[in-house]
Amino acid sequence: MVGAGQRHSVVIMARATYPYLAVADSLRGRIRAGELTGKLPTRLELAEEYQVSHMTVQRAIDILKSENVLYSVPGMGLFVAEE
Repeated sequence: MVGAGQRHSVVIMARATYPYLAVADSLRGRIRAGELTGKLPTRLELAEEYQVSHMTVQRAIDILKSENVLYSVPGMGLFVAEE
């Protein structure tokens, strides 16, 4: 997990027209690199980390869930899917 002081705003700037795609790309890359495993931070924590709204994070999560990269368990959170 990335420390609270680290931000991913450079990635966001690269795809500023569609920030949810930039967040999805970044999360996907971090998952592939093994940086994110198991349970993910909350949507609000991710929004703060990426400096975007929680709705932007939700759209990114929806994309990754549709790709079977992530899955959610009601009442437990969001998890990285096993390959």
